Amino acid sequence: MNHIEFFGPPGSGKSSVHKELIKEGRLFGGIQENALTRFFLKKAKEKKLPSGHVYKKMPKRLQRFLNNKFFKHRFINASFPEFITENPKFLSVLDSALKITSFETKKVIRILINTAGRYQVSKHVKRECEELVMDEGFSQRLLSILWRTEDDKFSETEYFSAVPKPNRVIYVNAPVNLCIQRQENRKRVISGGRTKQKEAHEICSSIVEFLESKGVEIIKIENTGDVRCATKRIKQHLKGENSYGK
Repeated sequence: MNHIEFFGPPGSGKSSVHKELIKEGRLFGGIQENALTRFFLKKAKEKKLPSGHVYKKMPKRLQRFLNNKFFKHRFINASFPEFITENPKFLSVLDSALKITSFETKKVIRILINTAGRYQVSKHVKRECEELVMDEGFSQRLLSILWRTEDDKFSETEYFSAVPKPNRVIYVNAPVNLCIQRQENRKRVISGGRTKQKEAHEICSSIVEFLESKGVEIIKIENTGDVRCATKRIKQHLKGENSYGK
């Protein structure tokens, strides 16, 4: 299944731009949109459960509460075995990440599994007329691994042979100082400060270069201003594609 991924260093504003972009009808944000609601209703219909009718009648606010507090992790974790069945090499990625990450190893494994499950849930409920646009997708997870290793023995080629490779990547970038400032504003500054931030930028450039060499289309956005301006530039690019905007 073709899909788009947002990618970039911490603090570049990926999630903000992603949130704005998926307001476009044909771009499906997956878990960040209404994938959990679709997934619940689909499973209820398949199993002929009356809970589906009850859920439909709930206020949207209550649906969102149940999705985030009860269904989200359950659906993602339940979808992970199916992802492994379709992408068995992903187990070797998990094993390698366990071996080579020098800090926050448990966090890396957790977010890798979460990303796989989110992809699988979104894949199940994406409509034919839609294109999945993932925030924090598989490209971003490669950054999560490489950023926490002390050598360069992890193979990008092997990694992307083990995960669903995006056909397009929206590379959202911003200067190091601006990224750090944004993190400070939201009180979520990465450990390691400026040194680690610069390293993240360098790794991002390397990953983008690799993806380009493998034929993945890269849409580069310098996100230094208003989120709506960045979103507008992405839309203008996507509307030039045959698969979009018809």
